[in-house]
Amino acid sequence: MNQIPRFIHPDFLKRVLVCALILVLPLTWSACKNKAAEGSTSTEAAAVANPTGTPAAPQVPKIRKPILSYLFGWTSIWQKIFPPKAKPPTAQPVQLIGTIRQVNLDNQFVLIDTMTNFSAAPGEVFVTLSKQTQTATLRMSPLKSPPFLIADITDGKPSPGDRVFRQ
Repeated sequence: MNQIPRFIHPDFLKRVLVCALILVLPLTWSACKNKAAEGSTSTEAAAVANPTGTPAAPQVPKIRKPILSYLFGWTSIWQKIFPPKAKPPTAQPVQLIGTIRQVNLDNQFVLIDTMTNFSAAPGEVFVTLSKQTQTATLRMSPLKSPPFLIADITDGKPSPGDRVFRQ
């Protein structure tokens, strides 16, 4: 029962001290170098350098980077070697355009009854679905007669009642 609590144990204290020194010494060394650079720039030294008596521009001491910044500088090189993964594109919600009213397989076009006063650009691609399966691909034609749209059949066999979605 003569156990010493872990935070008072000598080995633990030695480890904490070594870690503190490893972290603090580079920072204090850098700060001391900055203080030495500030001490050498005095007004007397400026007067000797400039005997005419005009005030010289104040010298700004050169600030040294801490040693730890060199270690963290490698992260940019690491990112060049192993670039981060690109974010996947966000999914666009499927937009219901309307239903097919009439199909003309001889001339390869369909008449779409839109749910709203929807206008589509000529050449825009649409997909028709029936019972969760794709039945055809349509390309919008420039002909319009609201609330109906006319589209050319590019692939598949649509049937009246199929729902039309924007791809």
